[in-house]
Amino acid sequence: MHESPTAYGGFWLFFLTTFDHAITVYTSGSKSSDGDRFAAVFPDSIMRGYLLSKASIFMAKLYAILIMLIHIASMLVSLFVVVSDSISAFQAVQKFDTPHPLVLRSQLWLYRISSKHKDIFFCWVPGHVDIQGNEEADTAAWSVVHDLPVSYSGVPFTDSFAVIDTRLLRTRWQQRWSDLLYNKLLSVKPSFYEDSEAQVRRCPRAIANASKVLICQLVGFPAGLAVRTPSISWITKEQVVDIGSSIQLECSVQYAQDYPVLWVKRGAGDVQDLPISTGPSLIIRDSRYALRHDQGSATYILQIKDIQESDGGDYMCQVIIGINNRITANVNLLVRRPPVISDNSTRSVVASEGDSVELSCYAGGMPIPDISWRRENNAILPTGGSIYRGNVLQIANIRKEDRGTYYCIAENQVGRGARRNINVEVEFAPVVRAIRPRVYQALQYDMDLECHIEAYPPAAISWVHKQESIVNNQHYRVSQFANADEFTDTTLRVLTIEKRQFGNYSCMATNKLGQSSATVLLSGKID
Repeated sequence: MHESPTAYGGFWLFFLTTFDHAITVYTSGSKSSDGDRFAAVFPDSIMRGYLLSKASIFMAKLYAILIMLIHIASMLVSLFVVVSDSISAFQAVQKFDTPHPLVLRSQLWLYRISSKHKDIFFCWVPGHVDIQGNEEADTAAWSVVHDLPVSYSGVPFTDSFAVIDTRLLRTRWQQRWSDLLYNKLLSVKPSFYEDSEAQVRRCPRAIANASKVLICQLVGFPAGLAVRTPSISWITKEQVVDIGSSIQLECSVQYAQDYPVLWVKRGAGDVQDLPISTGPSLIIRDSRYALRHDQGSATYILQIKDIQESDGGDYMCQVIIGINNRITANVNLLVRRPPVISDNSTRSVVASEGDSVELSCYAGGMPIPDISWRRENNAILPTGGSIYRGNVLQIANIRKEDRGTYYCIAENQVGRGARRNINVEVEFAPVVRAIRPRVYQALQYDMDLECHIEAYPPAAISWVHKQESIVNNQHYRVSQFANADEFTDTTLRVLTIEKRQFGNYSCMATNKLGQSSATVLLSGKID
């Protein structure tokens, strides 16, 4: 006994009571001689479109599902019931080994929707059984006007077969049938294809009459119960590769022939996960990627060539059992990179004598670089020895002898390593030393008095005799020569010595940290 439309409507209302918090969406597609139309009916809006006439009715119904999924992805609601009278379209979307481009696009949107923790039930109901939403979707599809922009024009080449068959082959065969001489069957069967077309028209009604229950399946589940739960039996271990090389990641599954198996690159921070493949088909279009499915071992092999630094990260093999039920396994891909010293490393230091100083050095790269410290000319480090290993070099109670150039060296066996020169300046009070503390010269001759000054910052230098500062005049000439920031040599030339110029001369140096002096005795006789 077949169910009446009224009975179907009753079954449907009973079914919806179990999903009273869900948004119900009805989709439909229709075909006519001048083009195909499709629509998705939401409770508060209707989305529809127009296809080229060469598209199939199956294509129109797939487009209805696609625009519906795109809209659902932007909604805040988390539970949906999607209804259509096309069981073939629903079955295609749940079949993850198809090359059909529109099905792949729909599956990609399904993945995005599921990643937002939204649940979708796909429900098939027969057409023309007085289910109001279904009828509204049919009406919405048929009412699409011809002048609507054809924004959905991508049609697989297989859809052209029907056009060739109907418009070319059938037309020519009908013409030959009508023009055939002495054709006694022409009056009995004037149309060569009449019976087959009538049979096609009767098929939807036959399917509807034969259906006694509503067929509803959760996305990702096959019809019926799985005997065994799918599992991932093996996945490639962590891989370390060089830039420009190739890699092969393998994932073997068990009892997953009826479930979608995906390779996904995990996102980091604000970057979202990137689906790479579903079943035996790639989702992304990148010539560096390839996918191979070994059916014998149920292994999905992801191949990546010409590895780039951005390819590093976690890759996830995923078996989708249901919207909120997935089995996953990860493999980490590490891409070797030569060391690069980070900007947050020390560049230069200025400290006062006695301070505690910290030199830090950090570097990126893969593997993580080792950091070591050396001094210019392999001088002994304040910590002892000529080399120190670690990110931070600590110098307690720094001395003026510790000033100079320090080298931070980062190495990880990739490339030649990296080095940064760090200049360490130590501020200290002047240290003054007389080159010759006592000098002798006869009257009417010239004589040079010399001092060596060590100070940082550089010191102000003066000569004093009998408590008077000496300036350049007919009796004296003062000169200075700096051979480094810290070292200065100063010379006082006493011109045409007179008796009153004999005595002690003070060489004085002053900077912000202090003052120092040395005395030189100029005498006219040798003791």
